Amino acid sequence: MPMPQPAATHVPPQNIEAEESVLGAMLVAEPALTRVIDEVKLNGEDFYLEKHALIFRAIHDLYAASKPVDELSVTEALIQRNEIEEAGGKHHVSELAAKVPAAGNAKHYAEIVQQNSLLRRLLGAGQEIQGWVHERDGEPRELSERAERLLFEVAHKEQASDFRALGEILHDE
Repeated sequence: MPMPQPAATHVPPQNIEAEESVLGAMLVAEPALTRVIDEVKLNGEDFYLEKHALIFRAIHDLYAASKPVDELSVTEALIQRNEIEEAGGKHHVSELAAKVPAAGNAKHYAEIVQQNSLLRRLLGAGQEIQGWVHERDGEPRELSERAERLLFEVAHKEQASDFRALGEILHDE
């Protein structure tokens, strides 16, 4: 009788080229910053590779502080944070800036990165729900309600950042 084969391990949804392209576009084209950060609302957690998340956060923080965003500034920011090695080194930042296919497509690349991030979060939520069911971690109705809340949070994570507390708005006014 043949031995049962272990289930094939699936690589979580990701697109490394899109991650590299969006970061490269942000390094070489100023309009890409607004499209990616303000319009798509991409954030560091959307990146599959941690080194790309570190580079994105450095870019985001420079942009938020109205400082120049370019290869040199981002490399220096990563050095100051002691994150340059984890971010792949100076050479990796240079490579990103050099090999962006079309900086004008930054918004499209950012949307690809964000879509893969959503798929990974859905996958994680599904695995969490599956764990609850296997462990019978609550009554079926309660598990159903928890699962529904979790999936709602995953699906609406991007929009949640658009909401502000009423008190905050009234205070501003």
